[in-house]
Amino acid sequence: MEQSLYNKLKKDLGLSDAVNEYIEVLVRKFAFESLSETEFQKIAAIYNIKVNDISVDDAISKIRRYYIVSVYQIQENFFISLNDYLNRYAKGYREKKDGESMLKYLCYRLLDMQKVNDEPYLYYLICDYYRLVRNYVVHIEDTRKIENAYAVVKERSVDISNKFPKLTAPNNIGEIAFDDFVLYSRSLKKLAKKLLDEVQYDLDKVAKSIDSRKYSKQANSPNSIRNSIKFELQISFRLNSVETNYVVEKIMKEI
Repeated sequence: MEQSLYNKLKKDLGLSDAVNEYIEVLVRKFAFESLSETEFQKIAAIYNIKVNDISVDDAISKIRRYYIVSVYQIQENFFISLNDYLNRYAKGYREKKDGESMLKYLCYRLLDMQKVNDEPYLYYLICDYYRLVRNYVVHIEDTRKIENAYAVVKERSVDISNKFPKLTAPNNIGEIAFDDFVLYSRSLKKLAKKLLDEVQYDLDKVAKSIDSRKYSKQANSPNSIRNSIKFELQISFRLNSVETNYVVEKIMKEI
């Protein structure tokens, strides 16, 4: 099941990436042509669109900030699904604190956040910075939090360059570029994978999630039942052999 969560995240990001890449091509073409405001208004009139007076640079800057918004929304949807998944199947429940972001909550729930030099912590810092950028774009929040987060993430510039050598990012809030969107999207995928890798299952919860009634017709073939249950577990959960056997035997007692 955790694989299906990750696959959905990749699919959603893939679609978002494709759309934003398409937009970026149009943005760069427009910027390359260096149209005057008058020329641009004439083009807009052809399509019966009224464009308010805004500079080209401001328009492009705002477009690129909204790339960040699109990734954030996918991030939050993934986190909601992951949290629900953890509550249903995992150990280590931790109550979410008031005002705590889902990003911080889930990272502290699943990762050792004391290991600040670890790879997952780097992805956390990157995602947290862009989370604050998104909040600024949508809510026009105070930039101090963003500036502090940016300073922290910039301290890891060497690590970021090693992980993403072709990107010129992160950039500060006033200079958000296409590479920031790419860095955010890629970091989110890597962080999601790390989070899912750290899920520790509550085996009793896993056992309860399996409907034992559907195996009742095979009651005279216990080995066949065991193999069927194991197959179902392999598809749905990432358990080792000891954990799998524990769950299988627990279910067998109910048949």
